[in-house]
Amino acid sequence: MKIHYVKVFYPGLLFPEDSLVRVDREDSEFRLPDGAFAFQRGWREEVSQGGEVLVGELHLDKTIWYRHGKVYTQKEALVKWGSNSIAVSNIRINKYERVVDTGRGVFPLCEEDVVLEG
Repeated sequence: MKIHYVKVFYPGLLFPEDSLVRVDREDSEFRLPDGAFAFQRGWREEVSQGGEVLVGELHLDKTIWYRHGKVYTQKEALVKWGSNSIAVSNIRINKYERVVDTGRGVFPLCEEDVVLEG
């Protein structure tokens, strides 16, 4: 059976922490828990066999949905944080075209990612 999940991202020390939340359907409305800044939808197969549940590999959608955030290009980030900031150095070194500042960190923004309003 195909089981749907939402991967929830929380601020971490060096990298985001995450947890999986099971949802009823792929298109289930989802409210981010307090403290979370983003989520990603996914699914995996689960099969009951001989009283045991076999769990398949988690397949995540490419899109990450960010709660609130300001999107910056490389040039805008340079103006905002200055050339000596760690964020700008990471943007330049990793060749990120756009980033999102969620207030809980600055993350690369891929073409398919979405920043939610309000």
